[in-house]
Amino acid sequence: MKRSVILAVFTASSLFGGTVSEFKFTGALSEAVQNFVSSKNAKAAFSVVADAEHSAGKGVLQAVIMSPSDRKNDSDIQLWCAAKKELAGGEKIRISFLVKGTEETKAKLVMILSVAPYSAMAKPNEMIFPISTEWKEVVFEAAAAANGGKQYRAPG
Repeated sequence: MKRSVILAVFTASSLFGGTVSEFKFTGALSEAVQNFVSSKNAKAAFSVVADAEHSAGKGVLQAVIMSPSDRKNDSDIQLWCAAKKELAGGEKIRISFLVKGTEETKAKLVMILSVAPYSAMAKPNEMIFPISTEWKEVVFEAAAAANGGKQYRAPG
């Protein structure tokens, strides 16, 4: 049975001031928004639905999950929202987005470097959040790791 997870208005902001990145999903995806599906263990398709309405306007990214992973590894289906702005160690970051699904489930947000060694980019560096059938805002706050860095990604 297919199920969908729908994401809208992804924003990463520095609590010191300024937007680190924002994606409104109203046009073609940029190279900063990518997805990964392990073809051996899961099947999913991602698409932008620019005219889909949500509580903050229009434009969503929809992930249709045809076959969830059968492994305990929870990284077989990933959405990467990457930013290139360098973060200073200790810089406070807030990531927020709207999400809903065709059924209730859970997902994990992970903030890591998007280049080897793929290490934690923040403390805390992950959060499990519920997805319901109604639009809900998810907010994640963390401090950038001491080593900082330019290329990182979330939700993971």
